[in-house]
Amino acid sequence: MHDVRGGGASALISTGADIAVVSKELGHSSIAVTSDIYGHLFDKAAKNMAKRAARLVPRGTKAAKKPGKTKPGRKAAGGNPDSKAA
Repeated sequence: MHDVRGGGASALISTGADIAVVSKELGHSSIAVTSDIYGHLFDKAAKNMAKRAARLVPRGTKAAKKPGKTKPGRKAAGGNPDSKAA
């Protein structure tokens, strides 16, 4: 029976469930009990989620513009402050 509870807890944790939710579902008296038993799984799940989130962030490519640079023939936003309006 304990293996089933552990499997259920692992499944909840791997989906990113909050420790308080897992603790309540397992009927633990406090989140400290849950943390003592399953804390290592929360650490692993957090690292996995961070890796997945990092994959969503676009990385620099050759096509990426550098700050302060504009394409040839285009004016920078705001124009040249030294030029006079006609």
